[in-house]
Amino acid sequence: MNKTKRHQQILKLINGTGEYALTTKELAEQLDISETTIRRDFQELADAGLILRQHGGAVSPRRPP
Repeated sequence: MNKTKRHQQILKLINGTGEYALTTKELAEQLDISETTIRRDFQELADAGLILRQHGGAVSPRRPP
């Protein structure tokens, strides 16, 4: 899976599942890629303002209070 497709999948899961949060480990398992790759993707998406990083994962910037 290329980076663009991974980013799309991450955003779809974080914004579309209603859970609003994903852990690095669960996402690595779902996408069958390394946790290091997920962390790198999380950082790129956070730098773009599309997600918020948190310890062990990421959350949607649109999560409810």
